[in-house]
Amino acid sequence: MAFRAVSGNISYSSSGTNPLTIRGNLEIEQGATLVINLNADVTLRGNLINNGNFRFSPSSSTARPRLVFAGSMAQIISGTALGSTTGLSYLGPNVVLQLNNASGLTLATSVTLNAVSASASNNGGLELLNGKLTTAPSSVLTLAANAALLGTATANSYVSGPMIREVTLVAPSGAEQPASNTVLEFPVGSGTRLRTAALAVTPSSSGTATYSVEVVEQAAPALALPASLERVSGVRYYRVQRLGGSASIAQASITLPVAADDYVSNPAGLRVAAVGKEQNAYSDLQGTVNGNFITAPIPVTLIPQLSVFTLASALGANNPLPVELTSFAATRQGQGVQLRWQTAQEMNSAWFEVQRSTDGKHFVAIERLAAAGTSSSQRTYSWNDVAAPTGVLYYRLLQMDSDGASKYSRAVTVASVNLHSVRIFPNPATDVIRLDATPQLVRWQVHNNLGQVLRQGTATGSVSIPVSDLRAGTYFLHVFSGAQHYKERFVKR
Repeated sequence: MAFRAVSGNISYSSSGTNPLTIRGNLEIEQGATLVINLNADVTLRGNLINNGNFRFSPSSSTARPRLVFAGSMAQIISGTALGSTTGLSYLGPNVVLQLNNASGLTLATSVTLNAVSASASNNGGLELLNGKLTTAPSSVLTLAANAALLGTATANSYVSGPMIREVTLVAPSGAEQPASNTVLEFPVGSGTRLRTAALAVTPSSSGTATYSVEVVEQAAPALALPASLERVSGVRYYRVQRLGGSASIAQASITLPVAADDYVSNPAGLRVAAVGKEQNAYSDLQGTVNGNFITAPIPVTLIPQLSVFTLASALGANNPLPVELTSFAATRQGQGVQLRWQTAQEMNSAWFEVQRSTDGKHFVAIERLAAAGTSSSQRTYSWNDVAAPTGVLYYRLLQMDSDGASKYSRAVTVASVNLHSVRIFPNPATDVIRLDATPQLVRWQVHNNLGQVLRQGTATGSVSIPVSDLRAGTYFLHVFSGAQHYKERFVKR
């Protein structure tokens, strides 16, 4: 069953605590407003399509109902943004957004989770039970100051994409309301990986601050390193930015998780590196490792701007971080294609799978090579594809680790065999014609003026074709390689 508000203002209110379940979509059409004043949970099995205005505003100031997304298929919130309680469309300050859907929830519009006050015990917030909450820069999730994070995010349930948190700070202690908790947690992740990051801020003047955090599952940007660092992470980095607020920040720190797939073999040599958007070189923030986390101070110059933070290895520490592919190339040689790649370091690497494609989209595995396992020095690998077709080819590597983690390289392109370089001589000919073909295998045929095949064969490189028994006249030599076809006219004397 779906619920649709088509026009005017519609109020669904109750002073009781009976929950409401909508088994289909909840759709508010343009020009309509739906206000729900229930003091109990509202569960959606379908999408929230808010083309008008939607408000979930409990009538009781002491209640703490939830807007629950618990469908069996992926769900979406779209249309008018759900903003602060000063707008026309919002979730009340004591409403918790709960995600309990293994297929996940995607925000196609921005959503703000509001709060009552610093001292309230029923603030609104976010509760992640099951499924990923997917956001984007244009449709972001914001936790207003004092909004709560309920429960514990897991590898099955986190925010995938940018997440914003607002905080109210009081100088000189820098205490966030309530109590003195200055730490802002961001349960962000990607794929099947939860990567909760945290910021701690201390103000020099009272006011507000707003921060955005996002984890990016790819190698940290390749920029200059200070002399104290030997490399940065080859698997992920974090984008952190202060978006606004009135408080001046005296100091701040960042805490990043350290997981198995960060491939840290020497925790004592682990560091945090950072670079601002106006900079072209990393700074070594040092850092203190505590279990599965590392905390490092943030320079004041980086606090107000968009910055990249990532794990790094101190000079001489030899933290792999993990397999770092420094080069990958493929070139035609002889009858095949020579592939060559190098790694700067490896950690728990099991094997490389060479994959080939003729269209750049659909790849097939053609070879598997054992990897070094764990190495802090440069390694070189090569393999010759002796059965390479003659057309345009695409190659990529699948690097597999011993723990099952995998990663694809970029694809490289190999040009097709150029049949226009084929030469025949002498022309005119008396006894033989010589075909100078490509290093790859080609087929050739001699045709008369009627298109009849008089003789045929294959060639790699050069071949002599007897023509002494042919009558004087004009003939055609056809050369084939894959989908390519080359034709050359010759005269028999």
